[in-house]
Amino acid sequence: TSTDIVTQDDLLSKRIFYLSKELKNINDVDVFDAIKKMTPGASYFALGLIFFALMTPLYSNLFNTRLIYSDSYHSVFFVTGIFIIFVIFELILKSIIYDKASSQIKSNNIKCNAFFLYALKISNCRNAAVKIRTIESSVASFWESYPLISVDFSLTFLFIICLFVMMGGYAFPLFIYYIALAFLCVHIRFSAYKKTLQTNSVSYEKMSTLISLEEKRKELKFLRSTFFEKLLMDKTNRDEYTKMEMNIENHHWAEMIKANSFVSMIVMFISSYFAVVNGSLTTASIIAIMIINSRLSGALVGGVNKLYLSRLHSFHIMNSLSELLKDKDTFVSHSGIYISRIQQLSVEKLSISFAERKLIEPLSFTAVPGDFIGIVGASGAGKSSLIKALSNSINCYTGSVKLNNVDITHISEEYIQSCIAYHSTNSSFIKGSLRENFMIYGVVDDSDIIEILTLCCRNLILSKENVDEKFVDELNLSNGEKQKILLCLALFKKPEMVFLDESTSYLSTADALDFLERIKHLYSDSIVIFATHDISLQRLFTRKIELSHEHLRTVSCNTTISIPKMKLNG
Repeated sequence: TSTDIVTQDDLLSKRIFYLSKELKNINDVDVFDAIKKMTPGASYFALGLIFFALMTPLYSNLFNTRLIYSDSYHSVFFVTGIFIIFVIFELILKSIIYDKASSQIKSNNIKCNAFFLYALKISNCRNAAVKIRTIESSVASFWESYPLISVDFSLTFLFIICLFVMMGGYAFPLFIYYIALAFLCVHIRFSAYKKTLQTNSVSYEKMSTLISLEEKRKELKFLRSTFFEKLLMDKTNRDEYTKMEMNIENHHWAEMIKANSFVSMIVMFISSYFAVVNGSLTTASIIAIMIINSRLSGALVGGVNKLYLSRLHSFHIMNSLSELLKDKDTFVSHSGIYISRIQQLSVEKLSISFAERKLIEPLSFTAVPGDFIGIVGASGAGKSSLIKALSNSINCYTGSVKLNNVDITHISEEYIQSCIAYHSTNSSFIKGSLRENFMIYGVVDDSDIIEILTLCCRNLILSKENVDEKFVDELNLSNGEKQKILLCLALFKKPEMVFLDESTSYLSTADALDFLERIKHLYSDSIVIFATHDISLQRLFTRKIELSHEHLRTVSCNTTISIPKMKLNG
């Protein structure tokens, strides 16, 4: 807790303990349970309002048995006014509960979006964005509908009690009917469960195909339409077929609800007839019985439907979480050590393997600020894998990568985000404007935006439309210009270490040399590690690692890195 500077003498004969905060190894079940627990508790206060549902039948019964025979219209308006006050009070309470629940859902969504961002960083799931969107929409619906299940079934129970109170034993036929209706509703609604899942799955698959075709739309005119149209039509036919089956199931459900409105009324009238004949019910109370019966049908059908939707949303959440988290990176930086400045990069006995295939055998070297290390070799020789291992972007390696003698896996995430830059040939813009893309990298000042665009895109007209309104894909930018912009954005934070993976692949040799010379000059106090297959860039390197499919060798520029032999299987 002291703010005094700790010197080397203070550390002599001392044992130093470092406590770090590790990321919890989460799984889909834990996350789903956490989401369920986040269901707004305010929504359950609606259970206390179920007695207000008796206001309408109570007023009807009071009007038909008492007020209709009153000689004073003042009493009619007085009693009616009291009921209106109760209705207004109910509306106010519902509004308060809804606002409170909505506020909790909004807060939950913010928390969940923070988790989704984290999941997007660590997940290797195909279509991770689609999975996250599925979870978002399903979670919102789940939080809204789940508490209402208990409300609907509580109303069902309350209305059945009212029927027995008003009709005595003659309410038993209605009770039997609604038990049968409950089983029928569950059977019809849940029989469509698998078909609904299949429909959603096919729909998502079709959407993913359309998104992929959109990304390749500039190439489509050079492809024979017969083939990609067949691909899309096959998915469309499957989508339409499953939708048709789903529509049939929904039609059955809708017809059952219509039939119930008539059949339940018949059963109610017959039960009321016997109750009136035997003196258990007055004719003036039949209208109240009709209202209760109608509300009972609605509550029961609504409860079953919400139960079905809740199960459906639960499946989508659980399935998407499972896909999102089953294949994830476990090496994402956690809260660790924040070093003052990189003084040395140490690589010791680094070996890289994929699926029992050894790609790079033990490699050791050191680098200090000012080094511009080149990794060269043909495609598939392992350049990108080596860059990813050195930058802690993969964990399929043995050995160690250290910064200032601290393992890179123990370096704090904040430091990596602030002081280490990574750019590859696969780096791309998000779907948005130039300003939105610049903002992601922390470039917010107009002067910085203009400077970068002037350097990288000399022919681009700097206007509000081009910078703020149009998507990057809509601008007439070459691949080389896009690559230079992204490279400038990655380097904007003035990093102490830079990893570049084929970062000039879209540039001519002259442009690449010019751009890299700028980087070498501007970041002379940084460690730059650059992977490329362009041997014409060798003169910029202070040291070079050359990879091939047969062996690995060291080529001296200014100094030498001792690297053992590397073999590739296959």
